[in-house]
Amino acid sequence: MKLLTSIYQAALLAAAGLVLLISIVSATPMESLDRDGVHLIQQASIPEGYTESELHMTGTFADAIAINHTGTIEQIFAKLAVEHPNVNFTELALATPNVKTIEKRTKSDLNCIPVSGQNWYPAKDWAIINGIDYLQKVNALCWVGAHKCSRVSCSYNSGIHLCNNNGYERGFSCTWIASFAEDIRENCRYRPDPHGIDLVGGQAWDTENYNVCVYQEKC
Repeated sequence: MKLLTSIYQAALLAAAGLVLLISIVSATPMESLDRDGVHLIQQASIPEGYTESELHMTGTFADAIAINHTGTIEQIFAKLAVEHPNVNFTELALATPNVKTIEKRTKSDLNCIPVSGQNWYPAKDWAIINGIDYLQKVNALCWVGAHKCSRVSCSYNSGIHLCNNNGYERGFSCTWIASFAEDIRENCRYRPDPHGIDLVGGQAWDTENYNVCVYQEKC
């Protein structure tokens, strides 16, 4: 009888321990790996003081296809492909030169991850390169509302955000925004595992009250 009682008590303790472990794991923000073996955080937060809104893009692609859409650059190209089924967007993008960026001397601070006050983890460098390439192909403005952050690009759990700190909606050259993401790549790229992939993340500011953020998020 004592043996059965001991076994029963041990089973209860094991069950209680399992429940506690499950509750701890459930409360942990980073709990999974993506296909590249990179830790995937579940809820990456936009900077404090902003609210999130959808990006609005206006302009043209390849000097002929009008853009007046919302969403990330990847989502916008997917919408354009549906609207223009006879256009091979892959071939057209390869044949379209990058839109030249007019250099301005208004860039200021640049901080690499870890960024103070943010729960950001680095994104995949190759995915950020893809987003930059998309943005460099459009002659367009990326519109963001007052005190809003909009996701400009996101693929393979790697995002580029544009945050407008002005008290009014403003349209920014999408290619100019891409240059901030490129600056973050040049200054913040690293490879934690010699046999792994390059990661990148950070926040770059402009003196005209906006900033561009690169970090890992679910998409």
